[in-house]
Amino acid sequence: MGNSDDNKKSDLRVGYQVATQLMTYEGQLQWRMTAIFIPFGALIFGAAILPSFVGLTDPRVIAAVATVFSIVGIATSFMWWSMVTRSRKYYTYWIASARELEKLLHPEVKTLSRGQRLTYKQNVDGEDLVFVGRERIKVGTNLNIFYLTFMLTFGLLLIWNVVRLVRAF
Repeated sequence: MGNSDDNKKSDLRVGYQVATQLMTYEGQLQWRMTAIFIPFGALIFGAAILPSFVGLTDPRVIAAVATVFSIVGIATSFMWWSMVTRSRKYYTYWIASARELEKLLHPEVKTLSRGQRLTYKQNVDGEDLVFVGRERIKVGTNLNIFYLTFMLTFGLLLIWNVVRLVRAF
């Protein structure tokens, strides 16, 4: 094998390592962002339901503050959802890149390309590994449902708090 072939194989290995490391990073980043959002979203949710925790007693001020917190909840849910969705795209990109590089490496390197078979109910080297029921729901779909639920909840709270605000005046 010539020196240029050795360099090409080495470059492929390095590219594969980088792609898998960035894939892992993006996968972890999605969960870290969501883990930060949950307590933050819960705090805003609590404030949108009952803003009197700061000692407010006037129903008009309470309704106004709750309305503001509802709007903040919608905005932050959208922001976080956007960040997680963007990270998910990068995650998918790095998986696709690593799969592409696997094809150029040794034929026995099939780590990511074999994993895709699970999605399509195919046998994985003699193992009967098949996603069934809720296992078939993709992580991206679950994350979208999660953030959409928060957005809808804050939207309903906004409506409720606007009604409270109108009634208070």
